[in-house]
Amino acid sequence: MILSSLRPWVLPVLAGLALLVPAGVALAEAPRLKGLADHEPGPHGGAIADAGPYHIELVIDGTTLSVRLYDSEVKLATGHYGDPLPVARIGAEAILLINSAKETVKLEAGDAVTLSGRSAATPDASLKAVIRLQVPDQRPLQARFVPIGE
Repeated sequence: MILSSLRPWVLPVLAGLALLVPAGVALAEAPRLKGLADHEPGPHGGAIADAGPYHIELVIDGTTLSVRLYDSEVKLATGHYGDPLPVARIGAEAILLINSAKETVKLEAGDAVTLSGRSAATPDASLKAVIRLQVPDQRPLQARFVPIGE
């Protein structure tokens, strides 16, 4: 009853708009990154990079960055990443390059094993990132992430 009362042009317009929605959703997806070494995605689906004795997982959800550290020796010995390491005493920042614009994001303990922060800009496919870590009693560490395909 409702459909029959619509003007003849309404249904084709609605169908056309429905086709546009998946394209818009695809444009809003999180950037796909990789570390400079070849690693499979981390336990939370993020990119993995090496930083000293650690594997670093970077997960991006909108403007939120989440970083977890894993002991690389556990990965070598067992074939899986094991549990993330505690981050309470770790200082960290993310240096982001998004479309040639540089931004530094302070990362703070979001929970016992996650460092997190928010970017002012929404990261896109051009994103390159460097995670800098200051672990107690160690020299500063860095992990680099680049877009997949680079």
